[in-house]
This record gives sequence, structure tokens and C-alpha cells, in this order.
Amino acid sequence: MKSNNENNKHNGSNEHQKAIDFLEKRCNCGCSSRIPKEQFAELRESFQALSKSEQDIFLMAQLKAMDGGSTSTSRRLKKKTRSNKRTFYHWDHNTLLCQETYLNMLGIGRTYFENIRNHLINNGLLPRIHGNIKRIPQ
Repeated sequence: MKSNNENNKHNGSNEHQKAIDFLEKRCNCGCSSRIPKEQFAELRESFQALSKSEQDIFLMAQLKAMDGGSTSTSRRLKKKTRSNKRTFYHWDHNTLLCQETYLNMLGIGRTYFENIRNHLINNGLLPRIHGNIKRIPQ
């Protein structure tokens, strides 16, 4: 039977390989070609090594830092008010990324990302709490 240390090494190398594979495949816009492969893979490994609550807080802090404001006018419907959040994804302060590359960099899916973004908009920088936490089993 493998120890936890061996499993973590295998999982870490798996995440490393997934990151390298994505960079070789590249995104549609080509922004992934401007990123150093090893640093990209190390960041993905490090993020995946965090606990779920640490990942949530990390992602919320990143979203706060990358906030692009919101647009509130529609080209078609001038009188209708709406709010679209904008986010500018960055590798560093100079290198812009597309959403696909950013999500691959962290190894997360779009649904998880949208859930975190919605929680941040509605509740601020508070930890997420499972909806069944206060219900007592019968």
C-alpha cells in the first residue's frame, strides 16, 4: 500500500503533466505561449496542494485584485440597466491571459470559478459555508 507522501508526489506530477500538456496544446488566442512552462506547472501544483477553503480564499483574493469593474449599459436596450462584471486575468502585471489559460493555470473548472465569483459578489471575502451546515440529521 502506498503512503500519503507517495500519493501526493504522484498527484503533483499528474498536475504538472496536465499543465505542460495544456501549454503544448495552447489556447485559442495564443496567450499561453508567453508563459514559462515550469513556473506555470509549479503554480498549478501549489494551488492544487491547498485545502478547498484555502483555494476559495486564494481565488477570491485574486478576483478582487483582477477586478475590471462592471459595464451597465446595453447597446441594444439603452434604457435597460444591467451589470456585467469584468475580470482581467494576468500572469504577472504585464502579461494578460484569457480565461481558459487562467483556469488551466489553477486546474479548476469554469463552474467552480463562477460559484466563487458569485459568492464574492454577494457575500464579500467570507468563507463559503455549505448549505446543509445547520440542519440536524433526523
